[in-house]
Amino acid sequence: MNSGSAFRVKLYRMSNDSLRYGFFGIWLLLLAGNLFILFGTKHIKLKKALLPAMGVLAGIGILVFLALAGFSRWALYSAVPVAIVFISLNLRQFTICDQCGCLVRGEFFAAPTECPNCHANLGTH
Repeated sequence: MNSGSAFRVKLYRMSNDSLRYGFFGIWLLLLAGNLFILFGTKHIKLKKALLPAMGVLAGIGILVFLALAGFSRWALYSAVPVAIVFISLNLRQFTICDQCGCLVRGEFFAAPTECPNCHANLGTH
């Protein structure tokens, strides 16, 4: 036994059925959370606080799914930068309007500058 083996982590691998049900269950929960953010509440501060958290959870969910699906560690290591780019682009491209609470999406990975609903100036990120 070498000294490096104490730090090895054995990844848990799920069966195909459990993985499939877990994957869809997690994405349904994320979908329900996003629908609540967009349509279920009128509190702008709550929307602005929850939207980035849901984006980060979606990126982490992809990494957890890859880990549970049995991908190699090198595949997971290479997926981390992709997930970081995915999260940062989503955080940059989507915002909540301060005036009306509408979800606003920028075009072509750009930050939105004006709300299409109330035409309020969103500024720059």
